[in-house]
Amino acid sequence: METPALADWKFWSFFVSVLALIASQLPPLRVALRKGKLFLEVYSQVYINHHYGNPHAQLHVSLSHLKGRKVRVSAITMTVSSASGAVFKLPAMSYQHKEAGKGAFLFTPFALATGDEWSHVVNFFPNISRQDDKLIKDASSALQKDIIAKRHHLEDKDADVEADPELVAPFIQLFDNKYKWFPDEYNVLVSVTTDPPNSVPDKQLRVILFDWDVSQLRSTVERYKYGIGILYDISKPEGVVVPFQSQQETR
Repeated sequence: METPALADWKFWSFFVSVLALIASQLPPLRVALRKGKLFLEVYSQVYINHHYGNPHAQLHVSLSHLKGRKVRVSAITMTVSSASGAVFKLPAMSYQHKEAGKGAFLFTPFALATGDEWSHVVNFFPNISRQDDKLIKDASSALQKDIIAKRHHLEDKDADVEADPELVAPFIQLFDNKYKWFPDEYNVLVSVTTDPPNSVPDKQLRVILFDWDVSQLRSTVERYKYGIGILYDISKPEGVVVPFQSQQETR
C-alpha cells in the first residue's frame, strides 16, 4: 500500500527545504526590487578659477550607495546662479585620482551597488568651442614666436619680455567675453543625473565672492603679455578657495 504524499515525511522534508530556500532569497529579492538611493556629500569649500575667462570650479564630491538596486551615474553638474541674475552650468569633466601622481581622469559614467562609494576631487568647467580652441592655438603660436624672437638678443633666454599688444589682444578679448566670476553672492546647485532618475537629492550651497577674490582671479590677465598662463602654467591658473556659507538638500 502506497503512503499518501501528505503523510510521507520525505515529502514534508522536501517541502520545508524549498520554503527555506525561498525565504533565504527574500532579502536579496527585496533589495533587487527596491529603487536605489544615493547619498551626496560635498566638501565645505570650493576652488574657483578660470581658463581664458571660462569659469572653472573644483569640488570634492562623495557619492555613497545606501540601499536598493544598482544606480548608474551619468553626469554631475554645478548650476551657478548669481544674485544679480546670471546663470551658468559647469558640468563635471574630469576628476583627480586619490592616489598621488595619477593625475586627472576623464569623467565617464559609472555604477554604484549597495555599499559602494565614489569620492574624488571633481573638476567642473564648460567645453571649449572648436572656434575658441583654434583661436587659442593660433594666437598662442604667434605669441610664442614673438617672445622667443625678443629673448634671442638677451643674455637671459628665460627673462620675461612683453609680447606686442596686438598679439595679446585675442586673449584679453576672449577673457572679457567668457569671464563670469564677479563680486556677488552665488547659489550653487550640485545635481547628479542617474538611472533610475532622482536617485539622489540635489545639494544646494551658497558662496560669496568678494572684491579681493575677483582681483586675484583677474590678476592672470595682467601677465598674459609675458606669456604666463598661455605658454606655460596653462593647466594651473590662479584661483581662490572659497568656503560655502550654508548647505541644504533639495527635492
